Amino acid sequence: MLKLKRNKYQKPLIRLLTKRSELLSGFKGKLGPLQRMESPAMDDLAPVLHEQFVALQLSQLDFQHLKLIDEAMARVSQGEYGLCIDCGSAIAPARLLAIAWAARCVTCEEAHAEYWQSADETGMASAD
Repeated sequence: MLKLKRNKYQKPLIRLLTKRSELLSGFKGKLGPLQRMESPAMDDLAPVLHEQFVALQLSQLDFQHLKLIDEAMARVSQGEYGLCIDCGSAIAPARLLAIAWAARCVTCEEAHAEYWQSADETGMASAD
């Protein structure tokens, strides 16, 4: 379990743990379509495959979200929570209240998003 370095991390850590728990408890329901064992009739195959595709996409987003939460919890244990991972400045408290797993200040997040958007448009994007 994480060791709290200061009381100022208690509320964010509770929010992070709560969100993490919500995501983990939601996986079972989202993965339900993937657990079907019966073979559908050919006429029913397209909707079943679509349902499975959607479940996988939602699960992938949740896994990415869990990764961000776990990284934020690591920053808490290192005493670096609330500091931008790019520039080192303090992340605005309102931002952390809204997005407890935020890793960047607004300025750096905008620059990061802009970079990846232009990379996507030029076909230069690679795995983060």
